[in-house]
Amino acid sequence: MKKLNLFSKMFCLLMALSASVVVFNSCDDNNNPSGFSGNIVGKWQLVEATTQGTDYLGNPVNNTFTEDNPDSDNSGLYPCSFRGWREFKSDGTVEDFYDYDCGGPATEYVGTWTMVGNKLTIYDGGLPIIVTVTSLTANELVAYDREEGLTFTGRYIRVN
Repeated sequence: MKKLNLFSKMFCLLMALSASVVVFNSCDDNNNPSGFSGNIVGKWQLVEATTQGTDYLGNPVNNTFTEDNPDSDNSGLYPCSFRGWREFKSDGTVEDFYDYDCGGPATEYVGTWTMVGNKLTIYDGGLPIIVTVTSLTANELVAYDREEGLTFTGRYIRVN
């Protein structure tokens, strides 16, 4: 259950990050709506995921996961979780391509996104996923989500 819960949160964070591209591009100033130096439109690959805070048992949590250190047993992330991409498009759509458990085939997700200030919202037909973008440059995107005492942060790099 713990593995699925963290995986679900990271997936939601990833989805929310996807939505941020559309929001940034949808603003009047396509390149810099919130004082960020980059434009979110393009393809992004997860390179680092962190979980910090206090878990449901009151235990401190401070974990960092990468392709070389996915800690699949505890995070629900696998090495292939870091090989997919998320593309924010200027028309407000977002596409994800990930093989989360290395079992293939990879899954593709299509939705829409909006961004107001530093709040990125991704819509996938269910409840909206909202994340806070803390950094957006030409080559790096960092965003987080807080839930149940934990902060989930994803760091992405731009890919072609």
